[in-house]
Parts: sequence; C-alpha cells; structure tokens
Amino acid sequence: MCISCTYNVNAHNLTIHYRYIYTGRLSYNACKNVGWISLLDGVSKFELFDLLTGIETCLIDKQEDWIQQNILTVHKYAASTVTLNKLLAYCNRIMVSHPDIIFKSNDLAKVPKETLITLLKSDELSIDEDDIWVSVIQWATKQVPGLELGNDSDAWSSNDINTVKDIIADCIPHIRFFNISPNKVAQYYDLLPKKLCRDLFNYNMDKSYKPNTHVLPPRMGQGCQTKTDSVIVDEKQAEWISSKIVESTRQLQKKQRASGKHCIHRFTLLYRKSRDGNLTAKFRELCNNKGPTVAVGKVLNTGEILGGYNPLSWGSRSKSGHADTKESFIFALDKSMDKSIVSFVNDSTHAIYDIDNSRFPAFGDGGYDLYFGGRNMPIAQKSTYQVPIRNSTNRFEWVDWEVLAVQLTLI
Repeated sequence: MCISCTYNVNAHNLTIHYRYIYTGRLSYNACKNVGWISLLDGVSKFELFDLLTGIETCLIDKQEDWIQQNILTVHKYAASTVTLNKLLAYCNRIMVSHPDIIFKSNDLAKVPKETLITLLKSDELSIDEDDIWVSVIQWATKQVPGLELGNDSDAWSSNDINTVKDIIADCIPHIRFFNISPNKVAQYYDLLPKKLCRDLFNYNMDKSYKPNTHVLPPRMGQGCQTKTDSVIVDEKQAEWISSKIVESTRQLQKKQRASGKHCIHRFTLLYRKSRDGNLTAKFRELCNNKGPTVAVGKVLNTGEILGGYNPLSWGSRSKSGHADTKESFIFALDKSMDKSIVSFVNDSTHAIYDIDNSRFPAFGDGGYDLYFGGRNMPIAQKSTYQVPIRNSTNRFEWVDWEVLAVQLTLI
C-alpha cells in the first residue's frame, strides 16, 4: 500500500512529510500556513518522531496565540499522543494561568471531565472560586443531551437536581467551597452533600467553627489581592509582582495556606522621578527606613519594564555596603505575563547594594544586576541573581521610575 493512502491528508501536508523524509529538514515557513493538528496527525502516523518533537517545540515557541485560541483541540490531541508531553504540560500551564479561556468560553460544555478535574485540582488556578463553582454547574447542565436547564435552580425538578448532582460528584472534592461567597453556595445547596452543607452553614454563621469536611486551602492564584498607586505597572502586572513576593517568602506562603486566609498587598507610592525629581537625596528622604519596597521603571526607547523587590528597608546597610536577604528578586515585565522574567537572588550576602545615600536602588554585587542610577546611568547586567532580566548589557535611561512601599495584610 502506498504511504499516502494510509490516512486522509491533503496534498500540501503530504509534500511537507515527504520533504522531511527525503531531506531531514523542514522550515517553519513551510508549516505555518497549514493546519497544525492535521500536520501533527500525519507526522504521528508516519512515526516521524523527531519531526513531531520539532513541531511541538515550534508551536510552544512561536504559536502561543494559536494554541490559546484552540486550547481544547490542542490539549485533547496532546493528551492522546504519548510523545507530546511538553505540549500537554504547556497547555495545562496556559489553562491554569488563563482560566477564563476555559471557564468563560462558549465551548465550556466541550471540556472533557478529566480535563476539568485536572484544572480543579490545581492550587494555582487564577480565577475567583465563585466563578469556578458557577462554571462547573453550567458545564454539568450541558452534559446531558436534551437537558435544557436555566440558571434558576428553583425551577429544576428533583430529577434534574439528581442528574446534575451525579455529574458533578467527582468535581466536588476539588472545589474550595469555604472560599465561595455564602449566597453563591446557598443558591445550589441541593447539589451538595448534606455533611458539606451543614459545615458550610455553621462556618458561615461562626468563623471559629471547625468543619468536619476537609477544608482545602485557597488557591495560590487567588491568594493575593493587589492595590497599587503605580503609573508604571497595571493591575495584572501588580498581581504578578505580588505573587512573586509570596513565592519568595516561603514562610508567608506556608502561613497563608495553613490559615486558609487571603493576603492583600498594597503598593503605596513613596517616590516617583517625574513627581519628586531625579535627586538621590529626595529618594532617600522619601524611601529610607520605610520597610519592604518595589522599585520599578520604564526604559526609554524600548518600553521595557524592569524592577526589583527589596524585603528590607533602604538605608539598612552593613559596613560592606550590601544587605543580606534570600527574599529579594528582580524582574522584567512583558505584555504577556507568561513571558515575564523573575530572577531570584543566588548570593544572599550581595542581594542589595546600599553603600551610601548617593545612589538610587541597586540590586546585586555592586548593584550591577539592576541599578537605577545615581553616580552612573542605569544598567541591568547579571551578577548575583539567577538570570539576566535584559538582553542588552548597555546602560540606558528611564522614561520614569518609582518606588512603592509594600504592605501586607492577611484576612
């Protein structure tokens, strides 16, 4: 049998397969205008595993938008193909970090139950638990052909309730019901096990009540609410910085999850170059001895947003001019938050460079990892932190930059 007859494939895709078989090479431009799933399917059937790995890498590196737009199709295909583990893991990360593309999608009903449960199990799912609960119910009502149920559960028959209850039974253990607003829970009480209903009722009446039901901790993606006075970073970027502060502070992370509480980070403006002037004396007056801070700025001409977190106070230097901490980090923000860079400190003894009052914020040995300026122009060049946050090691200028006090409250 001719190889082209073994599966349904168009002539262009077949040409691509033959080109690789005979030359061992295939360009991205030759592939980008074809159907990626069809191409993957053909390559898999031909058992061209090296090409399959290459296409997988290409999709991850260059087709993020296409993957997001077709997340369910790509995830389903990757899950059914043993050799596409990286693509499957990438899809899972996208769904966890951008859950709206699943939970608020018109295709929610098409999500396989296994995929939904995998998402519900994730501690990092970044979406309000109220929305998760409502979405699970909406998903369940679409799983039975011919079952037309509205959002008003009071209009459901006892058979409807039992049907939906059976469908979501495997989902219930993975939903954080104690983090859902009482009115959202009460709206669908009939779908919950009686023991859970009693615990939720007693807990919402008295927060000191200890439920008999196992209480799951808040998801890390929901753990921190963020308020900021910044003109450099937006709300999403502030939330990302806040999550990295929690990540860098392991004790805070453990305390938050053990207590079941949420943390609120408030970023309060202390200093802004455009408002307070480009003088180190003014920066020191407004920022010294003010506790943890985030310094962040926008680079002239490139628009890069670079910054660093100092968990100590500016001005709390040692004789060496360096402050010792394992919790500081520097970062570069991208419009696509998945591509943002965080670089945690490697050498804690040189985490913060704060030798005198003639310098603006400086991170790393001699301040080279991220230097906001003062005696010299700003620079970001890897020294003490894990990874560089900028491709160029040249000095640069800021459009504007600011220092924000970090205040944390557990509620």
